[in-house]
Amino acid sequence: MRKYLAKRAVPHMQDADGKVSTAYETLYEQLIDFGAHPNEKGFSMSSTIRRENGEVHIEAVYLHGDGLPLRSALRTTAQVGICVLRIGQTLYPQRFNDLDLDTELQAIMKRF
Repeated sequence: MRKYLAKRAVPHMQDADGKVSTAYETLYEQLIDFGAHPNEKGFSMSSTIRRENGEVHIEAVYLHGDGLPLRSALRTTAQVGICVLRIGQTLYPQRFNDLDLDTELQAIMKRF
């Protein structure tokens, strides 16, 4: 069984559409940096430290309230969705055209 590695797709995307490839690579690195794999940035964005009675408590935050982490997560989610659609557009240009998804996608991309 062949393992899927995200980096293997990059040269193929680069050949098909350099802008999509760049967006894919940027999002991939951003997702890794902010928690897709355990690391300091992802951990610090989703944890709180409090001191109480001389003890230090480190707590994981699983659902953020309003603020930077939530806004960043929502924006990144939208950007990943757009990237997936752009990859689909590259793979199936006629289908996108037939469904008039080109116009819809361009309108969405202006917001993100």
